[in-house]
Amino acid sequence: MFFTKAIFIKERLKKIIVSRSVSLDSTLFYTYWCTSASLGLCLLKNEFPNIKVVSRIHGYDLYDYQHKTNYIPFQKLRWK
Repeated sequence: MFFTKAIFIKERLKKIIVSRSVSLDSTLFYTYWCTSASLGLCLLKNEFPNIKVVSRIHGYDLYDYQHKTNYIPFQKLRWK
């Protein structure tokens, strides 16, 4: 589900960027939580390498021991 949401967000933002001719040089994408939206933006960066992405990191986003499964999906990819 996490990855599916990330793909949906990536594709939706891609449509908005293209259809509205968004100037990526003057646009900053910001997320307050490091969620599937953050991953979607990281995936979008593969297609638009010049986008700027900032995600605020909280303990739950950083420390796997705070998760029930002791695992944070796609954590290494989101830190690139």
